[in-house]
Amino acid sequence: MDNLFEVLKWIPGILLLLCIFGRYIWPNLMRVWIKNAEEKGVKCDVCKGPVMDREEYLFLIPSSFDAPHVKELQYYINNGRFIGDVSQIPTGNRACRMAVTQCQNCGRREVVVIDFLRVRDTEVFKGAEAYPYEQLRGFLEQFPVTFDAPAGAWENANSKGTVAASPSTVSDSSADTKYGIHFPRV
Repeated sequence: MDNLFEVLKWIPGILLLLCIFGRYIWPNLMRVWIKNAEEKGVKCDVCKGPVMDREEYLFLIPSSFDAPHVKELQYYINNGRFIGDVSQIPTGNRACRMAVTQCQNCGRREVVVIDFLRVRDTEVFKGAEAYPYEQLRGFLEQFPVTFDAPAGAWENANSKGTVAASPSTVSDSSADTKYGIHFPRV
């Protein structure tokens, strides 16, 4: 019984340390981790080469602000309505950005689908998934590109699809670093 009272004496101190860690130390560790991830840039899952945004498409999706993020690709294909600009997103509705990215070394492409809610000129992130480009190629080719890569970034592509872009043409606003997280690969 005396041992139980000895342990109980330490509980308030332990709780205080956990609160201090959660309030002050953990957020700073997360900021450092996110900053380091942004500085390193996005790497290809296959060859670890640098990845660059190639094209971007914007779609309105029939989800309200409080609806959960949908991970199924078919949902975005069946329900996405192409829009040309974020200003066309009605208040309280969500949209998704489909960013086509390509590795500069191996030429591998994938599409990052970013689900967001637009609130007062800011994008509130709801979720994101990455899919192979081949699954969305036919769907995306029906629409005009909302955003295209910087001029000259892809003009040196060879027959293998690899790119010899100079570092100055590489966009560091890729979908992964834009939100400071690593998206799950599907």
